Amino acid sequence: MKPLLLAAFALLFAGSSYAQYYEVGLGEGVGTISTPSGLPTQYQGSGSSWSGMAAAQYNYNINDYWQIGGTVDISNWKRTGTWNLNGGSTSSNVDFILANPAVAFCLRGNRVIPFYSEINPEIVQSQIYFGLSAGMMFTSNDGKTFTGSDSYVKQFDLENGKGYIIGIQAGYAYYFRRHLGVFGELAPRYVNIMSSDARYGHELEKYHVIN
Repeated sequence: MKPLLLAAFALLFAGSSYAQYYEVGLGEGVGTISTPSGLPTQYQGSGSSWSGMAAAQYNYNINDYWQIGGTVDISNWKRTGTWNLNGGSTSSNVDFILANPAVAFCLRGNRVIPFYSEINPEIVQSQIYFGLSAGMMFTSNDGKTFTGSDSYVKQFDLENGKGYIIGIQAGYAYYFRRHLGVFGELAPRYVNIMSSDARYGHELEKYHVIN
Protein backbone atom coordinates (compact mmCIF):
# COMPACT_ATOMS: atom_id res chain seq x y z
CA MET A 1 0.00 0.00 0.00
CA LYS A 2 2.96 2.36 0.49
CA PRO A 3 3.32 3.18 -3.25
CA LEU A 4 -0.35 4.13 -3.34
CA LEU A 5 0.28 6.75 -0.67
CA LEU A 6 3.17 8.20 -2.69
CA ALA A 7 0.83 9.50 -5.36
CA ALA A 8 1.10 12.72 -7.31
CA PHE A 9 -0.03 15.96 -5.70
CA ALA A 10 -0.46 19.10 -7.74
CA LEU A 11 -1.30 22.65 -6.74
CA LEU A 12 -2.92 24.33 -9.70
CA PHE A 13 -4.09 27.84 -10.37
CA ALA A 14 -7.22 28.19 -12.47
CA GLY A 15 -9.44 30.82 -13.98
CA SER A 16 -13.14 30.40 -14.58
CA SER A 17 -15.23 32.12 -17.20
CA TYR A 18 -18.48 34.01 -16.80
CA ALA A 19 -20.95 31.83 -14.87
CA GLN A 20 -18.07 29.34 -14.43
CA TYR A 21 -19.09 27.24 -17.44
CA TYR A 22 -15.48 26.33 -18.12
CA GLU A 23 -12.12 26.50 -16.36
CA VAL A 24 -8.53 26.59 -17.62
CA GLY A 25 -5.65 25.98 -15.25
CA LEU A 26 -1.86 25.77 -15.20
CA GLY A 27 0.11 24.45 -12.27
CA GLU A 28 2.92 22.50 -10.75
CA GLY A 29 3.49 20.00 -7.98
CA VAL A 30 5.44 16.86 -7.11
CA GLY A 31 5.04 13.20 -7.95
CA THR A 32 6.65 9.78 -7.72
CA ILE A 33 6.19 6.22 -8.95
CA SER A 34 5.95 2.79 -7.39
CA THR A 35 8.25 -0.15 -8.14
CA PRO A 36 8.00 -0.83 -11.91
CA SER A 37 6.52 -4.32 -12.03
CA GLY A 38 7.46 -6.33 -15.11
CA LEU A 39 11.10 -5.25 -15.22
CA PRO A 40 13.86 -7.59 -13.98
CA THR A 41 14.58 -7.00 -10.30
CA GLN A 42 18.04 -5.53 -10.94
CA TYR A 43 16.49 -2.73 -13.05
CA GLN A 44 13.59 -1.84 -10.75
CA GLY A 45 15.51 0.10 -8.14
CA SER A 46 14.81 -0.11 -4.43
CA GLY A 47 13.56 3.43 -3.78
CA SER A 48 11.47 6.12 -5.45
CA SER A 49 12.50 9.73 -6.00
CA TRP A 50 10.13 12.68 -5.86
CA SER A 51 10.33 15.01 -8.84
CA GLY A 52 8.60 18.16 -10.02
CA MET A 53 5.66 17.99 -12.36
CA ALA A 54 3.67 20.43 -14.46
CA ALA A 55 0.06 20.28 -15.61
CA ALA A 56 -2.41 22.01 -17.89
CA GLN A 57 -6.11 21.42 -17.36
CA TYR A 58 -9.43 22.21 -19.00
CA ASN A 59 -12.81 21.61 -17.37
CA TYR A 60 -16.33 22.12 -18.65
CA ASN A 61 -19.02 22.35 -15.99
CA ILE A 62 -22.14 20.60 -17.30
CA ASN A 63 -23.91 21.93 -14.23
CA ASP A 64 -23.00 22.60 -10.60
CA TYR A 65 -22.69 18.86 -9.91
CA TRP A 66 -20.94 17.33 -12.94
CA GLN A 67 -17.75 18.26 -14.75
CA ILE A 68 -15.84 16.85 -17.74
CA GLY A 69 -12.49 17.86 -19.16
CA GLY A 70 -8.94 16.92 -20.00
CA THR A 71 -5.41 17.23 -18.64
CA VAL A 72 -1.84 17.18 -19.90
CA ASP A 73 0.66 16.18 -17.21
CA ILE A 74 4.46 16.22 -17.51
CA SER A 75 6.78 14.57 -14.99
CA ASN A 76 10.04 12.64 -14.64
CA TRP A 77 10.28 9.03 -13.46
CA LYS A 78 13.36 8.11 -11.48
CA ARG A 79 14.25 5.22 -9.17
CA THR A 80 17.41 4.66 -7.14
CA GLY A 81 19.12 1.42 -6.20
CA THR A 82 22.38 -0.50 -6.04
CA TRP A 83 24.14 -3.07 -8.19
CA ASN A 84 26.36 -5.69 -6.58
CA LEU A 85 29.97 -5.66 -7.77
CA ASN A 86 32.90 -8.05 -7.46
CA GLY A 87 30.78 -11.05 -6.65
CA GLY A 88 28.58 -9.11 -4.25
CA SER A 89 31.34 -7.92 -1.93
CA THR A 90 30.79 -4.26 -2.90
CA SER A 91 27.95 -2.29 -4.46
CA SER A 92 27.46 0.75 -6.69
CA ASN A 93 24.67 3.32 -6.38
CA VAL A 94 22.65 3.59 -9.60
CA ASP A 95 19.90 5.96 -10.80
CA PHE A 96 17.30 4.25 -12.99
CA ILE A 97 15.67 6.79 -15.32
CA LEU A 98 12.42 5.37 -16.66
CA ALA A 99 11.19 8.57 -18.29
CA ASN A 100 12.59 12.04 -18.88
CA PRO A 101 9.90 13.19 -19.30
CA ALA A 102 6.66 11.19 -19.07
CA VAL A 103 3.73 12.97 -20.73
CA ALA A 104 0.10 11.97 -20.08
CA PHE A 105 -2.96 13.04 -22.09
CA CYS A 106 -6.14 12.22 -20.16
CA LEU A 107 -9.87 12.72 -20.39
CA ARG A 108 -11.72 12.89 -17.10
CA GLY A 109 -15.06 13.26 -15.44
CA ASN A 110 -15.79 14.57 -11.95
CA ARG A 111 -18.64 14.56 -9.49
CA VAL A 112 -18.75 17.99 -7.86
CA ILE A 113 -20.05 19.04 -4.45
CA PRO A 114 -20.53 22.85 -4.61
CA PHE A 115 -20.56 25.38 -1.77
CA TYR A 116 -22.33 28.63 -2.67
CA SER A 117 -21.43 32.20 -1.81
CA GLU A 118 -23.35 33.69 1.12
CA ILE A 119 -23.41 37.04 -0.66
CA ASN A 120 -24.64 35.69 -4.00
CA PRO A 121 -26.20 32.21 -3.70
CA GLU A 122 -25.99 31.72 -7.48
CA ILE A 123 -22.19 31.77 -7.41
CA VAL A 124 -20.12 28.70 -6.44
CA GLN A 125 -17.60 29.91 -3.85
CA SER A 126 -15.76 26.60 -3.49
CA GLN A 127 -16.18 22.94 -4.32
CA ILE A 128 -14.99 19.43 -3.60
CA TYR A 129 -14.65 17.11 -6.59
CA PHE A 130 -13.69 13.50 -7.30
CA GLY A 131 -13.72 11.39 -10.43
CA LEU A 132 -12.07 9.10 -12.98
CA SER A 133 -9.38 9.65 -15.64
CA ALA A 134 -8.18 7.64 -18.64
CA GLY A 135 -5.83 8.34 -21.51
CA MET A 136 -2.45 7.78 -23.15
CA MET A 137 1.03 7.99 -21.66
CA PHE A 138 4.24 8.62 -23.60
CA THR A 139 7.71 8.26 -22.08
CA SER A 140 10.83 9.83 -23.58
CA ASN A 141 14.35 8.57 -22.90
CA ASP A 142 17.61 7.77 -24.67
CA GLY A 143 18.38 4.21 -23.56
CA LYS A 144 21.94 5.12 -22.55
CA THR A 145 24.17 3.94 -19.73
CA PHE A 146 26.42 6.41 -17.90
CA THR A 147 29.49 5.47 -15.87
CA GLY A 148 31.43 7.36 -13.21
CA SER A 149 35.15 7.97 -12.82
CA ASP A 150 35.45 4.50 -11.25
CA SER A 151 34.08 2.96 -14.49
CA TYR A 152 31.00 1.64 -12.67
CA VAL A 153 27.49 2.35 -13.91
CA LYS A 154 25.93 5.40 -12.22
CA GLN A 155 22.84 5.92 -14.39
CA PHE A 156 20.79 3.51 -16.48
CA ASP A 157 18.15 4.90 -18.87
CA LEU A 158 15.29 3.00 -20.46
CA GLU A 159 14.14 3.60 -24.05
CA ASN A 160 11.05 5.50 -25.24
CA GLY A 161 7.69 3.94 -24.53
CA LYS A 162 3.95 4.41 -24.76
CA GLY A 163 0.88 2.95 -23.12
CA TYR A 164 -2.34 3.69 -21.32
CA ILE A 165 -3.15 5.38 -18.03
CA ILE A 166 -6.23 5.09 -15.80
CA GLY A 167 -6.84 6.52 -12.36
CA ILE A 168 -8.79 8.61 -9.94
CA GLN A 169 -8.50 12.16 -8.66
CA ALA A 170 -9.91 14.20 -5.82
CA GLY A 171 -9.48 17.86 -5.04
CA TYR A 172 -10.74 21.10 -3.60
CA ALA A 173 -11.19 24.40 -5.45
CA TYR A 174 -11.72 27.87 -4.02
CA TYR A 175 -12.68 30.88 -6.16
CA PHE A 176 -11.40 34.25 -4.94
CA ARG A 177 -13.40 35.94 -7.68
CA ARG A 178 -15.71 34.80 -10.45
CA HIS A 179 -12.74 34.61 -12.85
CA LEU A 180 -9.92 33.44 -10.56
CA GLY A 181 -9.41 30.54 -8.20
CA VAL A 182 -6.93 28.04 -6.81
CA PHE A 183 -7.16 24.30 -6.24
CA GLY A 184 -5.14 21.34 -4.99
CA GLU A 185 -5.48 17.80 -6.27
CA LEU A 186 -4.36 14.27 -5.37
CA ALA A 187 -4.27 11.92 -8.39
CA PRO A 188 -2.97 8.32 -8.11
CA ARG A 189 -2.93 6.53 -11.48
CA TYR A 190 -2.06 3.14 -12.94
CA VAL A 191 0.21 3.25 -16.01
CA ASN A 192 1.01 0.35 -18.36
CA ILE A 193 3.96 0.99 -20.69
CA MET A 194 5.30 -0.88 -23.73
CA SER A 195 8.85 0.29 -24.43
CA SER A 196 10.93 0.09 -27.62
CA ASP A 197 13.82 -1.26 -25.52
CA ALA A 198 15.07 -4.50 -27.11
CA ARG A 199 18.12 -4.95 -24.85
CA TYR A 200 18.70 -8.10 -22.81
CA GLY A 201 16.28 -10.25 -24.79
CA HIS A 202 13.44 -7.66 -24.62
CA GLU A 203 13.32 -7.91 -20.82
CA LEU A 204 12.98 -4.13 -20.48
CA GLU A 205 10.20 -3.46 -22.96
CA LYS A 206 7.12 -3.82 -20.75
CA TYR A 207 6.30 -2.61 -17.24
CA HIS A 208 3.57 -0.97 -15.16
CA VAL A 209 3.64 1.49 -12.26
CA ILE A 210 1.46 3.50 -9.92
CA ASN A 211 2.10 7.20 -10.64
